[in-house]
Amino acid sequence: MFFNFAKFPVQEGKLEEARAALTELSAPSYIDPGCYAYQVAGSINGESALYTLEIWATLEDLDTHMKTPHIAEFEKKAAGFLAGPPEVTTVCM
Repeated sequence: MFFNFAKFPVQEGKLEEARAALTELSAPSYIDPGCYAYQVAGSINGESALYTLEIWATLEDLDTHMKTPHIAEFEKKAAGFLAGPPEVTTVCM
């Protein structure tokens, strides 16, 4: 089982737009093979960032997910609200 954590830095004033776009990924991600969880969370310290926690059965499932049309669509939208690239950490349990 693999846990994928990502921190998405968000441009000032764009937090709700970013949250909506990340939340839209939830339903299609759960349909992707091997997805056990996909959650979006906000920071409790007031920083302009959002976080995702994903749990995948295998690294191959995660790699396949990253090549799906819904991820490609998100990446197109993200240029309008992200302040930089996401910081991603994947760990094995």
